[in-house]
Amino acid sequence: WWWLECLAPYCVESGWIVLKPISILTTLIVYVLSFIGMVVFTFTLNLENLLVIFFTAGVLGFFMTGYLPIGFEFGVEITYPESEGTSSGLLNAFAQVFGIIFTLIQGQLTTDYGPLSGNIFLCAWILLGIVLTALIKSDLKRHGVNVSNINKGQAVTSYDPFKEINTFIQQECV
Repeated sequence: WWWLECLAPYCVESGWIVLKPISILTTLIVYVLSFIGMVVFTFTLNLENLLVIFFTAGVLGFFMTGYLPIGFEFGVEITYPESEGTSSGLLNAFAQVFGIIFTLIQGQLTTDYGPLSGNIFLCAWILLGIVLTALIKSDLKRHGVNVSNINKGQAVTSYDPFKEINTFIQQECV
């Protein structure tokens, strides 16, 4: 069942992105739900009921994992016309750096003071992330360009990796 926990958030929240352009509100809702999941998980760790702990961990994982495609999409939107690769690469690099730093700090806090302090540390940083995200001006540059191109009757260019793969296979195999 681990695959369901990993795949479901991407499917649900990526589907939301496809149906509706990403906005600051969508980003904040998922971020706040991640924060609530982290707070609930933090305070259910002391319970003796493993089923409750697993359920809260699942809810936390659902929203934390689902925040990835939404965060990347929002990052691409607000950094347009910079390429998607640049903004996604920078987001990945900083996620790795902060992930290592936070893992080391939380590990030390958990060792010295217990799991509650380590999780409260993470909750505080998630809360700071919510505040900073709320302060971002929601200027959907890429979406605006796409809408204006559609209104002018121009085709909106989009990257289709399957088309590129098919073209490559046809050229190399023929």
